[in-house]
Amino acid sequence: MNLFDFNLTLPITDPTWVFFLVLIIILFAPMILGRLHIPHIIGMILAGVLIGEHGFHVLDRDSSFELFGKVGLYYIMFLAGLEMDMEDFKKNRTKSIVFGWLTFLIPMGLGIWSSMSVLGYGFLTAVLLASMYASHTLIAYPIISRYGLSRLRSVNITIGGTAVTVTLALSRGLGDVYKRQVLNRLIPHVSPLMNRLEFVGNALFIPYFLIGVGMIIDVRSLFTGGEALKVAVVMTVVATFSKWLAAWITQKIYRMQPNERSMIFGLSNAQAAATLAAVLIGHEIIMENGERLLNDDVLNGTVVMILFTCVISSLVTERSARRFAMNEELQSEEQGAKKSTEQILIPVANPDTIEDLINLALVIKDAKQKNGLIALNVINDSNSSEKKELQGKRNLEKAAMIAAAADVPVNMVSRYDLN
Repeated sequence: MNLFDFNLTLPITDPTWVFFLVLIIILFAPMILGRLHIPHIIGMILAGVLIGEHGFHVLDRDSSFELFGKVGLYYIMFLAGLEMDMEDFKKNRTKSIVFGWLTFLIPMGLGIWSSMSVLGYGFLTAVLLASMYASHTLIAYPIISRYGLSRLRSVNITIGGTAVTVTLALSRGLGDVYKRQVLNRLIPHVSPLMNRLEFVGNALFIPYFLIGVGMIIDVRSLFTGGEALKVAVVMTVVATFSKWLAAWITQKIYRMQPNERSMIFGLSNAQAAATLAAVLIGHEIIMENGERLLNDDVLNGTVVMILFTCVISSLVTERSARRFAMNEELQSEEQGAKKSTEQILIPVANPDTIEDLINLALVIKDAKQKNGLIALNVINDSNSSEKKELQGKRNLEKAAMIAAAADVPVNMVSRYDLN
């Protein structure tokens, strides 16, 4: 197809135009919705609703969304494992297991009861619905990464509990989690490699996953009559309340702060990938009486539940993260008066050692301080020349570029002296 042929028909199927439109959404949706104080995650999901077959049907949810969506989901879990502080995780291991069981058993119990008594479904259908409530997706985790709060106790507890509840709900192994923890030791939290890993996921795969989730949501199903609205309300209320109750009980058991409870609830409330997989499988199963194990009302109710739980999860996590960030800023201001600001001086006389020295500085620097790296080039007074000045300038720029890959600014200093 000619790229300059704008006689396009909807839905657009040409791979080049599909990819181009998705990139446009990824670029402009956060910018537009950020001005409205709407979390980026919600913006991506709403963008998917608008361009999907249940919106203006600009794009179909083809194999590319399924592929990149799966990669995006894996990337969220991968980054969560990489950014987890292993020492903190070991300290909170028992809390993670307790929360994992609570966030599995409470939704299972309430889910089976509500499905059988309120919706009138059979036992098998009720168990499958309840397992959908029990699992959750860390869809709001990019918010945590953006605020730099991945090492909080409440975040570590939620990530560990996620591994437990997803394993119990979907019978998946913990091999991937173990691999992420091994890699955690090899990839420093503040390093060029970590920065590139986060960039690839946050710039492409995770937005693709969120847009794909939005494309399956049919908001009109709520207003078509029948049982769809009732099922959607019951599913959303039960899923949200059960996750909040699990977070509340965990808070009371371990005497945690209210904002820690909000963080746990926000991260664990979203229903997305695992829930969608379960409902699609259940919708395809035909029972002996000829009915589907999960009927069309459950399918429509599930996608509506995904929308609302993702919105609630994003809003609660964003608000909780801001509170934590503000408290850290206040603490850092108070501590700043008591101790001097950390500064690391990096000599750049030898071009062959610049990269190693910068990487070492990134590893040992205080992660809470955004500045503090100083690259120093010294030009000998006795034999200075224009050539040496240019070489020193190139060395300073090389140091700044290496640190910029980890999103850390460097103060470039050039001095004339004897050594």
